[in-house]
Amino acid sequence: MADAPRCAAIVPTLDRPADLEACLRSLAAARPAFTRIVVADQGSDPSVAALAARHGATHLHLDRRGLSRARNAALARCDEPWRFFPDDDCTVAPDVLLRVGEALARHPRAAFVAARVRTPAGPPVMAGMDERERELADPRDVLATVMSPGLFVSADALARAGGFDERFGVGAEWPSGEESDLLFRVLGTGARGVYAPAALVTHPDPFLVRDEATQRRRAREYGLGWGALFAKHAASDARFATLQRRYETRALGGALVSLLTLRPVRARRQWQSWLGRREGWRGWHAARG
Repeated sequence: MADAPRCAAIVPTLDRPADLEACLRSLAAARPAFTRIVVADQGSDPSVAALAARHGATHLHLDRRGLSRARNAALARCDEPWRFFPDDDCTVAPDVLLRVGEALARHPRAAFVAARVRTPAGPPVMAGMDERERELADPRDVLATVMSPGLFVSADALARAGGFDERFGVGAEWPSGEESDLLFRVLGTGARGVYAPAALVTHPDPFLVRDEATQRRRAREYGLGWGALFAKHAASDARFATLQRRYETRALGGALVSLLTLRPVRARRQWQSWLGRREGWRGWHAARG
């Protein structure tokens, strides 16, 4: 049997104690166990510290908000060779670390592992999260298979990449793309990852759980982050300019097809995604002259 990695779980949270309770319960029930759980609390709910203690987690209260900032602050408290980055509204399968260890036994040089993230109804959150284990060696592979709730990264890779860029992620100037940015920098060091579909994480569909107005706002925010993400990396790698054009075209084409097939809610969401991507790309360049 493969050895499970010694791994810390870092859980940023912001005033969602009910979701956090379910997340921590699943992390505490994992076998093999996580050697450390850190709750990076950016909220004002006084019950969170006691909730963390009840599940054997370290409580770290932060005065400044930002998802990447919270993760970086918690990383400074960890010395495990692997780190996991669940959202506070996700849960993990009890054998998640065992399955990660099995994938690492088959891919011993992997610097990160991407679990399969499913909705509570069962389907994967992203279309690329199929049942085929494979190496992740290209930015397109990362974009198709990785969400931060299912992301395990080695401490060495995090150190070489410099941690999370605090300009990206919820609560930051560019409110998405933080895990992709990190992994693009990890790939830039020559490292590779592995997609491990047997390692399972459950997370709500990021659009299904929101009303239409919130869906449109979130689609634009995702687009903003991704446009800035591609602009940042296009400065040193022309592949990212190609990716920006591809994703802009996909969003615009999707909006038009949805409109023609009488799906106006989907069309408006994809239109906002297109607008966000263009704004993020242009905004990143404008901010840097």
